[in-house]
Amino acid sequence: MEREAILKDIWCRALQRDAVGLDDDFFDLGGDSLMAVGLFLEIEQALGIKLPITAIYDAPTIARQIELIDAEAVPLFSPLVLLKEGDESAPFFIVHGVGGTVIEFASLGRQIATGRAVYALQARGLDGADAPLERVEEMAALYVAAIRSKQPQGPYYIGGYSFGGLVALEMARLLGDENVARLVMIDTYAHPHTWPFRTKAQVKARKLLSRAKAFARRPVAETAGFVKRRMTDRATYINNWLGAVDPNLPLPLRRTRIAGDAALIAYTPQPYAGRATFIRAGKTGTVFPSDARNVWQRLIRDFEVQTTQGDHRSILVEHASALAARIAPRLA
Repeated sequence: MEREAILKDIWCRALQRDAVGLDDDFFDLGGDSLMAVGLFLEIEQALGIKLPITAIYDAPTIARQIELIDAEAVPLFSPLVLLKEGDESAPFFIVHGVGGTVIEFASLGRQIATGRAVYALQARGLDGADAPLERVEEMAALYVAAIRSKQPQGPYYIGGYSFGGLVALEMARLLGDENVARLVMIDTYAHPHTWPFRTKAQVKARKLLSRAKAFARRPVAETAGFVKRRMTDRATYINNWLGAVDPNLPLPLRRTRIAGDAALIAYTPQPYAGRATFIRAGKTGTVFPSDARNVWQRLIRDFEVQTTQGDHRSILVEHASALAARIAPRLA
């Protein structure tokens, strides 16, 4: 009973709730990847038991976590994570973003109104047992093998969020366009390798304007120091372009994120002869081209664009229902 009370206390703090029941589901309570990180760090400190963040899928309740701890067995890692039960003959598979985790897909997966099962694909290395992959082509090969273990024959329905859209595109190329019924790219970052000159100019102008507005709010000395560092330190420039990796994250998550950044930089998308749906966020980010069609239609033969509510991050959580409503008809 003491361990049960400790876990309840940890869950309440991690999820910022007054009370949590033994059978309350982490995802139903609004849990996200940062909350899961905090949860498992506290469990390790309080009980001396180290569980990988991927264990949240096998044990999403306190009761299940107690069973897992009693069994003294860490679940075997698999790229496949079931988000929604359904027809297993032709599931919908959706690939992780650049960080590698798929916890933020929980709400989206449950709201996609389809009879098909919905699976997420998480990055290798999140459990700390294996090194993360640093090339899109390697990720695509691993995930194709994983989905074929679940569904040996096509047609396949695959998708990906942000960076995951690039991996899904490479997966579709490996599977062959004749075996892929639908490719869904969710606000996928189009690498500058693929941008027309006009698009590059537009994005550069938007970034400069955004930076100028930020500088206007800074003290003069701070702005001068920032510019000097940008001119003398190329590594700082690259880190600023990619976005800083939170140093407080557990080592496996940091390594997976860094590997995702490296894979993004190294990858150049190739033409795809199949059908794809691009679902863009209604609020375009600074580094995202505003016209997805202008970028992607040169590479993808049959290409449609849909728009959903929110920005790049909020479409998965606050606006998950609107995004699910865009995806579901493409799986019919």
